Amino acid sequence: MLETLKELTGFQEAHTFGSIPGAYDTYINAANGDELVKRLMTELEPIGIGHG
Repeated sequence: MLETLKELTGFQEAHTFGSIPGAYDTYINAANGDELVKRLMTELEPIGIGHG
């Protein structure tokens, strides 16, 4: 799936989020659904996609 997304978007690098410590670029606590949304907004803010 990741390779397909890279091909479709033209991006060659990816940053992964997941709930298994050490298996992803960024660990997200799966018990807290809001944590992923907040983290994505924080990560994407510098490129103009995050907060307001």
